[in-house]
Amino acid sequence: MAVAVAAGIAAAAGVLLLGGDDGSGQEATSGKPLAGQPLLVLDLPGKPLPAHASAQQALATAEQRLPAGDPRISIGRAVASYDRSDPQRTIDALQAMPADDPAVALNLGLVEAWSGDPASAAKAWRRAKELDHFGYYGTIADNLLHPEQTQNYPPYFPPHPFGKGTVAQLRAAAERHPDQAARWLALAVALQQDDRAAALAAARRAAELDPTGISSRVALVVLGYDKDRPELCKFITETVAAAEKDGDWAKAFAATLGKSGVKTPTPPKMDPCP
Repeated sequence: MAVAVAAGIAAAAGVLLLGGDDGSGQEATSGKPLAGQPLLVLDLPGKPLPAHASAQQALATAEQRLPAGDPRISIGRAVASYDRSDPQRTIDALQAMPADDPAVALNLGLVEAWSGDPASAAKAWRRAKELDHFGYYGTIADNLLHPEQTQNYPPYFPPHPFGKGTVAQLRAAAERHPDQAARWLALAVALQQDDRAAALAAARRAAELDPTGISSRVALVVLGYDKDRPELCKFITETVAAAEKDGDWAKAFAATLGKSGVKTPTPPKMDPCP
């Protein structure tokens, strides 16, 4: 759910600062102030707010769901009081809040983008990504920084199920058999939707145990995909192509689904990298 919300918020924000209207991904250095109020983005308990909810609606919901004194309420009040004739007042209020809070960094960037300062917005969003990589705020920031790329991050599709069960069950199984790469890959697949950082850690453990395995190498690169380094996509396609050429792809299929009588198919065509 959080992944879908992150994508919706970034889409609602539109092309605010990067790539202009040409999708080039180059950072703009100046822009025109936007009409209305900035979006207020807060990770709140309960049902997610619509991506197009106003700052006032988001603040009211935060005040209902959060305990008094929660820093997210302070962020909400600052953004909801945004005055287009004096955006610096809101910027100053957010800059006075803890700089190590990704919620502050993300919303500061939104306010700066709305005020017509895309360069400062990009800096704030990069800070949010650094503080909360693969998390709620970091993912939204990364989406805003890279409007030319598909929203969120690529999923890892395993060639076959490595294990079944809940995350807790798969984690327990991996801990009981810490030397089995397949156990960690099963955990990585289960975790990737809600905790990509933990999924990446599990894939890294699998790769350490099976450094030459195709599945472990591909899982590690896919789950660690960084929008700032799209060239890693090339590594994935080259790894798969090499596996096809030397026969490893066919061997892996025969050793898994092939055992059930399924004939080894022609490898699927890889989509082009961004």
